[in-house]
Amino acid sequence: MKFLRLMVLLVMLSTLGVVFAEINPEWSIKFGENFFDYHISTTSNGSYIVVGGNSYLDNNQKKMNILVYLIDNKGKILWNRTIATSATDSFGMEDVKISKNGNYIVAVVDCSNGRGIYKQYVFILDKNGTILKKHNIKNGMPYLFVSEDGKYIFVGVKDKVYLIDRDNGISWIYETNGDITSMDMAKNNICVVGDEDGYVYLYNTSGLIWSYQTNESIGYVSIHPNGEVIGVCGYNNTIYLLNPNGRLIKESHIHTGDDWIVFFKITNKSNILIGCSMGCLYCLGKNLQPLWKIEISKLYDKICITPDGRYIALVNNFGDFPFLYGNKGLYVLNEHGKVLWRYSKGYIHDIKITDDGKYVVAVINDDLYLFDNQKCIKNYNPEALDYSEDVKLIIHITAIILVVLILSLILVLYLIKLENKKKQQK
Repeated sequence: MKFLRLMVLLVMLSTLGVVFAEINPEWSIKFGENFFDYHISTTSNGSYIVVGGNSYLDNNQKKMNILVYLIDNKGKILWNRTIATSATDSFGMEDVKISKNGNYIVAVVDCSNGRGIYKQYVFILDKNGTILKKHNIKNGMPYLFVSEDGKYIFVGVKDKVYLIDRDNGISWIYETNGDITSMDMAKNNICVVGDEDGYVYLYNTSGLIWSYQTNESIGYVSIHPNGEVIGVCGYNNTIYLLNPNGRLIKESHIHTGDDWIVFFKITNKSNILIGCSMGCLYCLGKNLQPLWKIEISKLYDKICITPDGRYIALVNNFGDFPFLYGNKGLYVLNEHGKVLWRYSKGYIHDIKITDDGKYVVAVINDDLYLFDNQKCIKNYNPEALDYSEDVKLIIHITAIILVVLILSLILVLYLIKLENKKKQQK
């Protein structure tokens, strides 16, 4: 009886850490280990989520299907389509986007015949999963942007910029001076491009509007959601602000030490959010003055932001200590850098936040999760959550050790009792 009570106590202790886990997804979908290289995109209000990825055809893992899933915000898979098949020496799914109105899906895929021939395609699908068009483009890492109604598609690959009209095919192709390093798109179908030779280009659906040359390779470009200002971040951490006519408004250098910039985005308030690889997140005002700075361990490039800058979602997959992952997880911050909530379970591959800030979608381990942002903000208790995540691991390890010790003690006592019994029989 005493042993039973002790075991119950251990179970209670080992589950103590989850008592405070108040942040939970609305739902999750498991795709399984056979599905890999996830890419996700959402509509403006999160009514639809598109997931693109690859799936092995057999156990030999030499061929794969390239698939697209459409899921609603209740977690129901509406359909899935295999849009191509390829040998596994290609990247397969490179990127996928759904138009803001949810009517069209665009995917860029890299295909191989397994004998050294590679081709890259842009697929256009309607919301029912029907493939409308397929266009061959140059091979390379693509930058993909889709207009809100799905009419226009900008793709940058190597030193080529494509405009694809959904109904009429490829409208034009422009060549940049160097390979493309960054792209961004505004609501009015204006696209900004940066290249490794230090050039910035602005395009609309008719073609090139202007180009601007800097003195350094371009790391990132970003355009105000309404096209009011263009931001440029050079590899030497020089920030340039250009007006819609391509004239320099402001130039400043940001000091990040040995850290490097991995995220650069202008909000519709003309503030600039800058993320660095070792965990510093900066917010600059429209005159490039510092507004705030926070540190959350390593960020890498998994950061996204609502157009108004009200919510920032970011990922830290690495804790500060080898056993206590106190800073690990998915974070959502407000526009002042305050942590609104955190979810710290699993390895996070990708995240998206809807334009209205209502939902956060994440690929965690092999599952797709949807979080209600407002519900998570309401339920978040930072002290309880931090306590539970750290202490839960300690308690679980302690419980395992105690169970092993108790079982060992029981075994020793049993053997002693058995030995005494044998002696009495003699």
